[in-house]
Amino acid sequence: MPGSTSTAVAATLRTTSRFSRPAQRIRSHREWPKSAAERTIGINTYFDIETGPLPLADRILHRPTEATIKWGALKDPVKRQKKLDAAIEAFDAGDGCALSPMTGQVLVIGLVKGGKDVEFIHGGTEADMLCEFWREVDVLFGPVIGFNSNSFDVPFLVKRSWILGVDIPVKSLEDALRRYPQHWMDLRERWNWGDKYAPGKLSVICGTLGITVKDSPVDAAVFWLHWAKEPETCLEYLRQDVEAVRQFAGRIGVPGAGSDAAMAMAPEPEF
Repeated sequence: MPGSTSTAVAATLRTTSRFSRPAQRIRSHREWPKSAAERTIGINTYFDIETGPLPLADRILHRPTEATIKWGALKDPVKRQKKLDAAIEAFDAGDGCALSPMTGQVLVIGLVKGGKDVEFIHGGTEADMLCEFWREVDVLFGPVIGFNSNSFDVPFLVKRSWILGVDIPVKSLEDALRRYPQHWMDLRERWNWGDKYAPGKLSVICGTLGITVKDSPVDAAVFWLHWAKEPETCLEYLRQDVEAVRQFAGRIGVPGAGSDAAMAMAPEPEF
């Protein structure tokens, strides 16, 4: 991306200033202004989300119990109690909760259109973020591209929107609910070529393709712990992931992605 890391993060942080105060109510996507300038048809959108556990009080319904633990052949009551106690302790700490829309929440969304700079949606309430995402992303105006997105990101966003009562553009929802979406493009599905069990993280596949993904101190498995302490480092981590999705799409011939990636990597003009 053009410019320094700190400059890029600072610039994108400014784009979220509209979330400096909590929303008074959940807004429908139809209430957001949609000017012709905002709605250029045919532009690719690349995105990624990061999630974290809900507060314990909001997910207590899903706390492990004797009825939900998989005991297998374990019969010893002392060992069973120890296993249950460990499961409850892990749940209360948030382990694994960020992976389910019933126990997790969206913390930040990174997205970019065409060859522009990556932007972030965060702050305010989760409903604010979802409303803004659906305002920015509508399959009527171009493909929406992610990595493992049709298995995780899109279902997570849709279900959290349902839970919070956030309206979703009709065509975007209809396409997301298809067995084989036409406009929600998952690069992992393309790479795996029908083998849904094929291994491969985004960074590993990009490395194989010669696309540089820098090392980060952020551990994706516990992103939410880093987010609470070092948000700017987390935003840079997410920016790199979204940029990797764009470069990946360009490398495997997604229409328009090659020129988007080239534009994003072009050096800034000197004056």
